[in-house]
Amino acid sequence: MKDCGVPAEFIKSLKDSVDCNLYFYENKVSVSTMYVVLAASVAALVGIYVLMNEVKLDKRWKKRKSAAQS
Repeated sequence: MKDCGVPAEFIKSLKDSVDCNLYFYENKVSVSTMYVVLAASVAALVGIYVLMNEVKLDKRWKKRKSAAQS
């Protein structure tokens, strides 16, 4: 593209948008930081899922227990 006369700034912008270079407050985010954020997000979502199922299971358990006593 450089040989065709396309400005270098446009090429850099295109690379950043297509190559998934992420910027946070004009600082490029490293790949290791992306993996840490991904792992933390997955762990948090799995934790929330487990807690939601524990609450649901606890409610079901109490409902069965009260029905058995009645």
